[in-house]
Amino acid sequence: DETAAAQSTRLGGDPTTQPALATTPRDTLLRDGTAQLYRFRRPEGAPPAPKRPVLLIPSMIGTWYVLDLRSGFSFAEGLVRAGHDVWCLDWGVARPEDRYFTWADAIDRIARMVRFIRRETGSSLQVPCSPGRRPRLSTRPRSARTTHAPK
Repeated sequence: DETAAAQSTRLGGDPTTQPALATTPRDTLLRDGTAQLYRFRRPEGAPPAPKRPVLLIPSMIGTWYVLDLRSGFSFAEGLVRAGHDVWCLDWGVARPEDRYFTWADAIDRIARMVRFIRRETGSSLQVPCSPGRRPRLSTRPRSARTTHAPK
């Protein structure tokens, strides 16, 4: 069901009319610096959620709602409607002091979010990532990580 404004724009109408973005209902459950952690609400009648929640982590240089563009064109909405327990990290808008934010800080922030989700849900976690990339995320100290010797 397309809104009149979206249909008008699609058909060459007023290009200044913008469709609503980030329309999937969500709650903010954690704030960490400029970042926020959202949990999308599951609609009534959705299938039971799998035991593992899904954490969406968008690019740090874009906006989180690229994963929740508009109704019918939303990755987050599709996962929620399919019954998944969906979480999303919003990196927030960088402030001048964030120029000192390092990759180690980013990994630490993601690890804090993962620990929070694990505590809230009592389960392990799936972390989809950009095409062609597989995150190496561990919440264990470096000394406790398993290393593999080269063959």
